[in-house]
Amino acid sequence: IWSAGCSSGEEAYTIAMLLLRDGLHRAGGDISILGTDINSVALEKARRGVYSSWSFRGMTEEEIGLFFRKEGVERYSVRDRFKKAVQFSRLNLADPEWHLWRDGGAPDAIFCRNVLIYFADEKRNDVLKRFCDLLPAGGLLVTSACETASFTFDGFVPFHYNGAVIYKKPGGAQRFAAELPALEPSYPFGDKEPKARGS
Repeated sequence: IWSAGCSSGEEAYTIAMLLLRDGLHRAGGDISILGTDINSVALEKARRGVYSSWSFRGMTEEEIGLFFRKEGVERYSVRDRFKKAVQFSRLNLADPEWHLWRDGGAPDAIFCRNVLIYFADEKRNDVLKRFCDLLPAGGLLVTSACETASFTFDGFVPFHYNGAVIYKKPGGAQRFAAELPALEPSYPFGDKEPKARGS
């Protein structure tokens, strides 16, 4: 799973936490989550995996304890079990080439949320086409609700799941087990929608 535009890592770690907590990784074997961003400072914070209490607003102490270790006053570190599932590297989506996993494998799903809104129409459609080319048939693309209205690229088919709109690349076998139960949305880092950058 690729978290494109991961900023300081909350999304990538949240994906790892949900997959490992609910055992969803067993449906497809091992999981590998890659978080990329253009901001090197944000990536260093992501690699450390240490966050202040502000990141956990709306969470109970029990939930925080499940995913994090307390480190000093108002500081929490991502537990190793979840940290080991995530890698981070620098990547600019506007670059002509993308270098993801070293084995050259393609992601089964791409999360690119609150990133495409910063691109001009032509560049956004170019990135969407490249996402589509990169994903295998049946692969998924997850964006923010505020970005879906701007989609003009027809390489994906939208469908609804648990109140969200997810985009699927047509064809191929089902990439994720159809028999998995519908889970209630859970957000280990608090807010359901991240704040826009700079706010």
